[in-house]
Amino acid sequence: AAEPTEALLLDKSQFTTSIPLLALRLPEKHCGEAMKVLKSYVLKGIPKAKAVIPDPENPQSGYKLVLLDPRRTAERAAERKTHVAKMEGGATKETDKKAAEKEEEGEG
Repeated sequence: AAEPTEALLLDKSQFTTSIPLLALRLPEKHCGEAMKVLKSYVLKGIPKAKAVIPDPENPQSGYKLVLLDPRRTAERAAERKTHVAKMEGGATKETDKKAAEKEEEGEG
């Protein structure tokens, strides 16, 4: 059998892609429950990518990362901005009263 030469070896780094994602860092025992609740927001559709991975900063910590789909989180952020924009300036007297009470108590 012939030895492979350097010219025939593939540079695997040329096939690596980095995608910035949001993730939830959760105790391993809660990941299954989070996957059920967040199933429409969990990372999907990327071949060989897993939605739950060990915490890369401390793999032995007992925590895992639940990776979120960037398309879904962007959609949700846009919806939330619209919702917040509609609510601005529309505070009720009750809300204003509670905010004033919190400020007086030093919470706000």
